[in-house]
Amino acid sequence: MGIKLKNKRSAAGLKLSADKAIIMREICRENDIGKISVFGSCARGDHKRGSDIDLLVKFKKTKGLLELLSLELKLEKLFGMKVEIVTEGSVPEFLKPDIMKEAVTIL
Repeated sequence: MGIKLKNKRSAAGLKLSADKAIIMREICRENDIGKISVFGSCARGDHKRGSDIDLLVKFKKTKGLLELLSLELKLEKLFGMKVEIVTEGSVPEFLKPDIMKEAVTIL
């Protein structure tokens, strides 16, 4: 049993074992994450070797740059691949519609 997606679309590039799903939930709890969604190639299912995981993260409390970098490193270790984290506030307005359209909420 892995992470249960909150909608009917699946994040083809994000398949986690039950153990990794537990770790993911713990990382989210420790970092005050209220919601986390995957977008980009992993959400579309067209990721390739060397692709990164694009995550849209909504925090319960404001985070600084060092906290974001620390979170990226933890998630890279968990997934075994490069992770890029963005928040809704950091996404340029012209990109928001596309990101929100393909975003798949995972937690």
